Amino acid sequence: MLREREGLRYVKLARRVEGEKEKVMLYEEWRDTDALYAWAGPEITKPRLLPGAWELLDEITVDHYEALDIVPVPDD
Repeated sequence: MLREREGLRYVKLARRVEGEKEKVMLYEEWRDTDALYAWAGPEITKPRLLPGAWELLDEITVDHYEALDIVPVPDD
C-alpha cells in the first residue's frame, strides 16, 4: 500500500533483534513535503498503522528529517 503512493521515492523496513526484544524501523523518503503530508495527513507525528498493529507494540515513535545533501528538483 505504501509503495504505491505518489511521491514515495524509497521505503525500507528493517529490524534489530536484542535478546528477546525486537526493534523495527521504517525508513521512507518522499519527493517533497506535499507528498509526505498527502500520505500522513496533517498530524505527521501520528503513525499510520494497519488494523491490529497497535496491539503488537510496546512503544512507537515517529521522527522526520529533511535531507540536506540533495537539491530538490521541481516537478514539471
